[in-house]
Amino acid sequence: MKFSKIAFGTIFVMLFAAVANVSFAKAKDHDGEIVAYMQAIDNHEISVAKVAKDKKVDAEVMNFAEMMVTQHNENLQKLSDLSSKDNIAVDETSAVKKFKEAGDKGLAEISKLDDAKFQKAYIKAMIKGHTDVNNMLMKFEKEVQNADLKQYLVDTKKVVEEHLADAKKLK
Repeated sequence: MKFSKIAFGTIFVMLFAAVANVSFAKAKDHDGEIVAYMQAIDNHEISVAKVAKDKKVDAEVMNFAEMMVTQHNENLQKLSDLSSKDNIAVDETSAVKKFKEAGDKGLAEISKLDDAKFQKAYIKAMIKGHTDVNNMLMKFEKEVQNADLKQYLVDTKKVVEEHLADAKKLK
């Protein structure tokens, strides 16, 4: 597969199009849907990082991918604990399903790239994705009703900003 700017742009659109235009299916209480979005984001980051770990990438990129797997697994556990403790039912709406499908399609495309092209696309995707998720978290912070979930989003936003800074150093 020949890698071009058009193909790269297509991968980004598929990976993160839903992030920039996140929408809620319900009119009022979005907490369960926010949990579902956050689970989808963490699972996607883990999946992409695992692909990176299977490719021949630079040591720094490999370390970043390993960090992503570890920290996103930890974040998933925190979210699971919080939603159980506060009895927030995961609400995988049609919007969340579309978001996940876009991520899956993008993952399939980026996975096909050879090692060098994958590394370049992965780093750019991490920069773009963490920028978009940061914006998404700001929107979620305005919509969330549960105080513990709000604090989780604030804490997660700080980590997303750290991941973004780390990804930019790899560029």
